[in-house]
Amino acid sequence: MRPILTLKKKPSPVPPSPLEPVAESAPSSLAAPAALPEPVNAAQPAKPSSQEAKQARLAANRLVNEELRARRRAGAERLQPLVDAYVAEHPLFHQTVWVEGVECLKPLAIGVHKAILTWLREQPEALDCSNTLLLDLIKAALEPHVIKPPYLAGLLKFQHRFDLDGNATGVVEDKHRARAQKMLHKQHALPAGEADATTRQAIAELEAGKGKQFAGVDALMADLPAAD
Repeated sequence: MRPILTLKKKPSPVPPSPLEPVAESAPSSLAAPAALPEPVNAAQPAKPSSQEAKQARLAANRLVNEELRARRRAGAERLQPLVDAYVAEHPLFHQTVWVEGVECLKPLAIGVHKAILTWLREQPEALDCSNTLLLDLIKAALEPHVIKPPYLAGLLKFQHRFDLDGNATGVVEDKHRARAQKMLHKQHALPAGEADATTRQAIAELEAGKGKQFAGVDALMADLPAAD
């Protein structure tokens, strides 16, 4: 009899213990680094032309000017009542004196606007306002006062000007008398014969073109700070 051959079974592999790490097979070769994307040439924004840049600057300036005008209007609305009340309530602006039968207001001292400006600067409402705005408000309040017939008559009758405390300071110059007399003539408030010799001579010089001519109220008011 032939012998019977039998194949032996291979033993099954033993699973690794959870405590034993499983060795990983080393990679056959290192992975090649990923290729970097090629840079894309982005289109550069076109520079604005000189005309466009100019228009942009003009638009920005308009916005700034509009803001400044709005702030000026707000400041004027806030401060104008204060200035008007100050002028209306101060004795120098409303108390009249009779001189030689003529009702007069005392002439204001040259530079009186500076004293009013100092007072106005102390008010909380004026903290963020410019001197230009404050002076414009003061001028607007004084202009109606200095063209009143009693005030013009006071320039003719008084020898001195007066500060806000009522103290005499400085004299009324002949050129101011001449302008006051001329304005009174236009207002038909005083007969021409009441002007003294000095005033009549000054008026004659003005009418002959030898003196400085003033166009109106603005020119008259401008003389107050100009004489400081």
